Amino acid sequence: MLAVIETSVDLEATLRPSFTLALFERAGPSEWRKVAGAHRGCVLGQRGSQVYSDAGEEPLAHWSGAWFSPESEFEAVRGGLSLRERSIVEALLSAHAGLSLSVNPHDMELMLIPVALSRRTDYKRNVLRWCRAMWRRASTLSEILRLDLRLVGTSYQLEQLRATLRDFTAKVAPRLPNLKDPWELRMALMECRYVGPKVADAYILFTKVDVSAAPVDVHMVRMASRLGLADFEALPSKALCSRFACYECPASDGCLRAALSRKYGGLAGWLQTALYVHDKLYCQARRCSSCPLRSYCSAAGSLGH
Repeated sequence: MLAVIETSVDLEATLRPSFTLALFERAGPSEWRKVAGAHRGCVLGQRGSQVYSDAGEEPLAHWSGAWFSPESEFEAVRGGLSLRERSIVEALLSAHAGLSLSVNPHDMELMLIPVALSRRTDYKRNVLRWCRAMWRRASTLSEILRLDLRLVGTSYQLEQLRATLRDFTAKVAPRLPNLKDPWELRMALMECRYVGPKVADAYILFTKVDVSAAPVDVHMVRMASRLGLADFEALPSKALCSRFACYECPASDGCLRAALSRKYGGLAGWLQTALYVHDKLYCQARRCSSCPLRSYCSAAGSLGH
């Protein structure tokens, strides 16, 4: 039976930056088919203001982003933001209207694969291609562990993936049902080889464990610095993040990850996603003159015409 939700979400815009997309392939102009994991073979699509799926209403809400309201999360934290910070968030909400958070708590094991592969590479050009090549040959984590990943590609991300997945299978997967605390899960994930704070936070965010988890990647650092979104002197480090939750970490006062979660709460994960999209659409495309954040940006005028 087809589940339908009326929503203001733009499904295309919401799926594009999400790791959920790695488990889907496009099936039409506004439709995707799930090619791995739970509900494999189901469709996800949008017609006008309605999103639909034959997987059921809960997966539909999660995958489409209809479950999440950035506007509501903003209202919950706006009182603790400066006028400048509120204005920047409002500009982002306006510029990226319809952008929500597509999450996938239904494939807790498989979601680690695109997240782990995303280190220092292009998501659209490489990660999506690698994942879809994998799904054509294997559909479960155990099958992927037996797969010769040289059939998929020769990048170091693929070479290191097996070690990450073996550690995850041995150290994290058996504990997943009992790891309710996001901080415990975060530290457990960093027991895996090649998993640092950014990978752990992205996994936690896009599996809906904690939407205040803001993965600190190059886009986040660049945009936070240019816009002055938070005061920070340091970035997350595995040496500290594998031992401490942000609220107890001796470096939390100056750390960007801690500052973002503390200041923006349940909006922090969406904020990171919106800034990733914004950096791609405006900064990297050198569209400074048309950027809606131009008046707040310290680099305005130096990136484009």
